[in-house]
Amino acid sequence: MGRISKNFQIALILSFLAFTSSIIYAEGDPVVEAYGSGCYGCFHTYKDRLQRLEEINLAQIEAKHFSKVSDAEDELEEYRRTLNVPDDWKAKTTIVVDGKYIFEYEVPVAELEVFLRSDYKKFDSLVVRRGLGYYELMLDGNEPVRCDDMDLAQCIASQRVGSTNTLSLVLVSGFLDGVNPCAFTVLILFVGLLTSRPQKERESLIMGSLYIITIFLTYMAIGLSLYRIVEISQTASWIVIFGGLVMVAMGLLNLYEFIQGKGFTLRMPFSGQMEVYNWMTRLTFPATVVAGVLVAIFEFPCTGAVYFSIISLLASTETFSRGYVYLLIYNVVFILPLIIVFVLTWVGENRIEVLGASKHRYLKLLSSLLFISLGLYLIFK
Repeated sequence: MGRISKNFQIALILSFLAFTSSIIYAEGDPVVEAYGSGCYGCFHTYKDRLQRLEEINLAQIEAKHFSKVSDAEDELEEYRRTLNVPDDWKAKTTIVVDGKYIFEYEVPVAELEVFLRSDYKKFDSLVVRRGLGYYELMLDGNEPVRCDDMDLAQCIASQRVGSTNTLSLVLVSGFLDGVNPCAFTVLILFVGLLTSRPQKERESLIMGSLYIITIFLTYMAIGLSLYRIVEISQTASWIVIFGGLVMVAMGLLNLYEFIQGKGFTLRMPFSGQMEVYNWMTRLTFPATVVAGVLVAIFEFPCTGAVYFSIISLLASTETFSRGYVYLLIYNVVFILPLIIVFVLTWVGENRIEVLGASKHRYLKLLSSLLFISLGLYLIFK
């Protein structure tokens, strides 16, 4: 399919490695330590029920009764001190998961199983006290809350905050991030090539739609890979702050260029533009797919900071299933401006003037405000 540039080969290799690492990475089973200080027979019975978690390869079970393990009491008290477990929450049977999640009193094994199957590592810490018909918990060191007539999973889910704010952030940032001249100028060029074939109007319309769909799917693949890498790194909160600082710096750069009347510094590299153009001019379906993938990769200097920061935020605050939904919404909204541009340029060449170079200066102002506002939000959030 022709010679592929060195830049594209490097980008393709990096994307492949990122995607592969997200697939092959596997974490070890969590360690579930069961501590008991009361009736040994009762504790032994509960420990036997816990063995189910080991039998289904969900956790490694370590049972430590104070009367059998000499330093068990000291170990448990150290965990409790670290996580600030209130004195009146301490029970005769305690479960500790990976040293960061403590369950006082005998939490049903079925509910522990649900917890271990969830994305519980999103939380820095969790202290749970089981009462008669209720749960109390402290999530990530926050003030204790009580959940009546709820199971453990429902109680934890009720404490997840910011879902409305997160959705608003995803919608706004996705749309404004999609309003960038990188993809616009390439798309207008592509539509110009397509409209030069009036005898194949239907085929050209399908080809333009395929181009946009390819960008969407490529961004989803990149996003899922980055999401998993951020999860693995377990430093998502710091990445969010760093991403926010980068976004503020990029916003100030765009604002300076807007005031000075300069062109875009953050744009698709010239070598990338030529590579995309070479594939577009072939006007075939396979070449259109390749062009869409290339555009998604090469326009990252324009869109990558916002995208990566949002991914880091989702990875640090949401379960994978919720994060996946938000990522899907982000990318749908991200390509919406492309769809609008495609329709406008397709229905008449006179409409293309609204996207001319004279208007790009205001896109620069818009992008600068986007970068600065989102960057500050991520830093202080």
